[in-house]
Amino acid sequence: HPDRVALVHKSCEGVVRRFSFEEIRRLSNQAANVLKEAGIGRGDAVMLILKRRYEFWISVMALHKLGAVAIPTSHMVSAEDIAERVRMANAKALICVNADQICERVEHALRLVEASEDGDKRGGSKVVKWTVGDAREGFLDFEQLLQAAAVELERISTKVHDDMLYYFTSGT
Repeated sequence: HPDRVALVHKSCEGVVRRFSFEEIRRLSNQAANVLKEAGIGRGDAVMLILKRRYEFWISVMALHKLGAVAIPTSHMVSAEDIAERVRMANAKALICVNADQICERVEHALRLVEASEDGDKRGGSKVVKWTVGDAREGFLDFEQLLQAAAVELERISTKVHDDMLYYFTSGT
């Protein structure tokens, strides 16, 4: 039943959007193609700082289709927290919303990664950065690329023991 409702999203502004299973399939395929084009593949870690935006769910599905690892991250984390998670997970990319100083913290975090001794694993300048919402210099526009991406996707074969999610806690 591809036309049935799979996701109901209510934005912070109160806008309700319903997504069918077919829309989720199509959008997550397009997102996977955007990620794949940037070199994201099986086992690669991608941090998601998307607040409560529907793009979070599209991105998680896309990452799973590629066999990549999602790192859901709160929008309230500090630049130091972001840097630590990028280093520990060896994150290859990051998708964030351009709101609440999140992009500024991401930029600061990646400078910290670049300056750290651990930066040799994946220097901050090598992390691919996308933004949703308002465009930002130095970040790729995820929504624009998503709209232009192919709808069909060749799924990546994964194994039951492959990593799928990395969760970090605040220590509470």
